[in-house]
Amino acid sequence: STADDESYSKMTVVFIDLRTGERTEFGPYPESLILPTSVSCVTSQGLMYVVNGQGDMFAFDMHERNYFIPEVAGYATIQVNSSSADGTKWVGRATGKGETMYVPLISENGTVRELPMTELNYRNEPHSMGIIARGISADGSIAYGTIWDNLDFGMVYWKDWQNGGQAEYVGKDVHVRKVEKALDSQGLEYDYYCADGMICQANRTNISPSGKWIAGSYRTWTLAENRMDAVTSQVAAFYDVETETTVIVDEYGESTGTHVTDDGIGFIGLGSLGISSGRVYDCNTRTDLGTTQEWVYDNYGIIIPNCYVTSISPDGTVVFGRYLESSAGGHMKFPGWYVAPPVAE
Repeated sequence: STADDESYSKMTVVFIDLRTGERTEFGPYPESLILPTSVSCVTSQGLMYVVNGQGDMFAFDMHERNYFIPEVAGYATIQVNSSSADGTKWVGRATGKGETMYVPLISENGTVRELPMTELNYRNEPHSMGIIARGISADGSIAYGTIWDNLDFGMVYWKDWQNGGQAEYVGKDVHVRKVEKALDSQGLEYDYYCADGMICQANRTNISPSGKWIAGSYRTWTLAENRMDAVTSQVAAFYDVETETTVIVDEYGESTGTHVTDDGIGFIGLGSLGISSGRVYDCNTRTDLGTTQEWVYDNYGIIIPNCYVTSISPDGTVVFGRYLESSAGGHMKFPGWYVAPPVAE
C-alpha cells in the first residue's frame, strides 16, 4: 500500500494458515523502517525470516507478535535462507569474518556453526566470494548451497554435517573443470577457468524432504569462437544423493530444475530467466508426466494457470509455485500461488 500522500510505500508482512485460511498481519510499516523485499522461509511454528531491502534481515514471530534482527556473535550480518520443518535448524550465510565475503552457516537448537568450504571454487580457483548455504531438507539432515564467486553458482551439499562432513559437489559425477586459452581485450592469451556441472542461484527449495534428491540445472560452459566471450547453456538436472548420480533432462531445451520429491518426481521450469511454464518429470523412469497444470489437475483436481512448481510440503498436501504476470511498461512480476486442501469447517 502507499502512504496517504503517495510519497512512499508501506509494507505489510502476512502469515497465512493453510489449514484454516486465517491471515495474521504485521504492519503496515513505512519503507524507511522496514522494506521487506522477499521472504526467505517460515517455520511450522510461525517464525518468518524476511530479507530487508536495506541490507539486513528481520524475523517475525507470529505468536509473540513482535520482530527482531537475527544476530550471531562475531559476524557483521547474517541471513537465514531456509529452515527444517520443525524449526530447530536453519541455514544461511554470514559476512564480516574470515577471508571470504560469505561464510555458510548452519544453526541447530540455537547453536550456530560454520559449514566447511570446498578447497577451491567450482572452476578450480581460490574462493573470492565464498559459499552461501541456501536450503536444508525438511528433516534437517542435508543442506545445500552455492559458490558465489563470479559466474559460478556451482552447487555444493553437506551430507554428514553433524559429524563434520565436508562440502561435496552436487552432481559431482558430471562436474568437469576446464582450462581454455582465452584472449583479453588486447588480444593477449591467458588461462580461462570454467566448468560443466550442476548449478542454481538463490533457490531455497531445491531439495526433497529427506534430502534424497536435489534439483538444479546442468550447465555447460565454454568459450565463443572469438575466445573472448563465454557461451553457456543449461538444462534441468536432478541429483540422487544416495547413489551420487545425476539425471540430466535435456528433452525440454533450456530449463531449470526447481524442486523434487523423495520419490524422484522432479519439477522443471522451462527457460532459465523469466520462467512462465513448467513440466513434471519422473527421474526414476525418465518419463514426462505432463505440464504443471496437467499434473496438478490429475493429482489435486484443481485447474491452475500456466505456471511452474517451486516446492511441495513434506506431506504432499500443499503445492507452491509461481506464474508470470506482465504489467504496464513491460515489467514482469512472478506472483506466488498455492494449492491447499479445503479449509477446515
